[in-house]
Amino acid sequence: AFKFFDMFLEKKDKKTIFYSMVCMFIALFSYQGTVAIFIALSSFLIIKYSNLAKDFVKNNIYLILCYVIPTVINLVVVKIMGTSRVGLEINIFETLMFVTGPALGIIFKSFYILPIGIFLAYFIIDLVFSIVSIATNKEKSQKRFKQILGLVYVILITYAFTILPMFAQDASSIAVFPRSTYAFGSIIGIICAYVFITVEYSKKLEKLVVIAIIILLSIQLIRFNNIATNRYMVNAIDKYIACEVKEKVEDYEKTTGKKVKNIAFYNLEKAKKYYPGLDDGFNISARTEKMSSFYLIKYYLNKPLNLTDGNNSIYKEYFENKKWTNFDLDQIIIKDDTIHIFVY
Repeated sequence: AFKFFDMFLEKKDKKTIFYSMVCMFIALFSYQGTVAIFIALSSFLIIKYSNLAKDFVKNNIYLILCYVIPTVINLVVVKIMGTSRVGLEINIFETLMFVTGPALGIIFKSFYILPIGIFLAYFIIDLVFSIVSIATNKEKSQKRFKQILGLVYVILITYAFTILPMFAQDASSIAVFPRSTYAFGSIIGIICAYVFITVEYSKKLEKLVVIAIIILLSIQLIRFNNIATNRYMVNAIDKYIACEVKEKVEDYEKTTGKKVKNIAFYNLEKAKKYYPGLDDGFNISARTEKMSSFYLIKYYLNKPLNLTDGNNSIYKEYFENKKWTNFDLDQIIIKDDTIHIFVY
């Protein structure tokens, strides 16, 4: 989509706008978290190719149409399908309060993906680099002023289209997630690209920025690798517990001749979401959510099971006042045709 929009700005061939819109349409029905990056990337190209104010306005209209038309089509389809996340209770004021306060704070904390303060620090470094580059270049003061305005525009439009999808969320359950903020997460690279494309910058300053970016990428490599590694470890522990349940069920069925048909879970509302040492804020164990836990056990048992409610007498006899901090076979109780599992 970005490629075709770039071709339109350069060659003014309007059929490329249609191609860009088709690509955005596919993107919106594939993964909405990434689509605002199209706006972020296109924004500094608009600055580059808009020599006059009317060109700037016209190009922005084309850009917004490329985003809005596929978005409206997507939203209509989602509404027809029926969803509990979109449009049940729209409250513009509450959403505005959220996106200009808590959401902004969460984004600058980078959802704890990066060490606290790193993203904000780099954002400030980026701004200093940009302002110094603009202030010290040999352009006329009028052009430097336009470059400053262009920088503000790039930042504001990137954030605006990052948070725009939140206005379609149910106001009672509005939230911000890493997957929906990729565009503003890219703002450090976007600002650098804007400066490198539109401003006469110092080569010495460029080297410092490149070094700083390499350090940032190294931090990201370590942090994301840690999250990915933890995911494997969490999956392995989940699988181990499911296999222990399977082994106990097989022994029970072989010994008693009875067949297990039901499964009930206990303590889910108080269960720990993370395993010890793996509490990175992302890798939640599947066992702490009822349906995830149900399908996890069902998959490894490889047999039809029905999800049923817990039994109070079973809870009082086997689970009450227990303070497990790790998995224990005593957390699995089988009675008649039902598996009772206490989730610690």
